Amino acid sequence: MIRPLERADIAEIVALTKATHDEHRREMPAFFPQVFDEKTYATSLRARTMRHWFVLRPPTQTLVWDDGTGVKGVIDWDLTSSTCGGTAYFINNISVKSDARRRGIGRALLEAVRERARAAGCREIGAAVWNHNAVSAALFERAGFSPIVTHHCAKL
Repeated sequence: MIRPLERADIAEIVALTKATHDEHRREMPAFFPQVFDEKTYATSLRARTMRHWFVLRPPTQTLVWDDGTGVKGVIDWDLTSSTCGGTAYFINNISVKSDARRRGIGRALLEAVRERARAAGCREIGAAVWNHNAVSAALFERAGFSPIVTHHCAKL
């Protein structure tokens, strides 16, 4: 059910990520004033499926949850520096379709990334969670993540 991103997944992942963006936009319109740019995001996803992408830059890696009827969840992350030395994975996005939530998909995707981080020799794994997203915060905390910093922002 969990597998790497494939080119055939792009339209579904763009739609899923747009829906997540729109949820955040409803909660925090001052910080999500822009309309989700589907074309730019699709181009980024296509690049991740190409072999030369990995030569050009450290890759953003993407896994999907596919139940055979389509993509129900997605997670992507980057390799970065650990706050305690060494390397870490940083989760950029985890999204599950609204009609597939509360079925363990997010937890399974998160655990798959955790396993890859361990195999890669990472010392930690991190993520940023919007303050209004209590469901996501609870997912990470149940998985052993602890909030360590709160960023304060002001629109100019």
